[in-house]
Amino acid sequence: MTLSNAPLAERSCGGYRFRLLPPDVAKLRELAGAKGKTDEALASEFFDSQASRWAESLAENLPAPAEIRIVVDPYSRQSFLACGNTVFSILSF
Repeated sequence: MTLSNAPLAERSCGGYRFRLLPPDVAKLRELAGAKGKTDEALASEFFDSQASRWAESLAENLPAPAEIRIVVDPYSRQSFLACGNTVFSILSF
């Protein structure tokens, strides 16, 4: 089995396209309330609760449109918003 770099989940908000890759969606399983939910449901709930905050946070430092990778740290409960090799914002969730 090989790990694909294709995004498992994407969402557009405020001119930004947010991507969660499979390893980051898997990290959402570490959060409370994840038991019994599909990867797609976890990613969708995460986008629903965070996408507008992410877009607002990025607007000051990175003009839209831009493709943003969301890197999840479930232990510190932070999301890292990266474009290319640069992290533009770190937000707690």
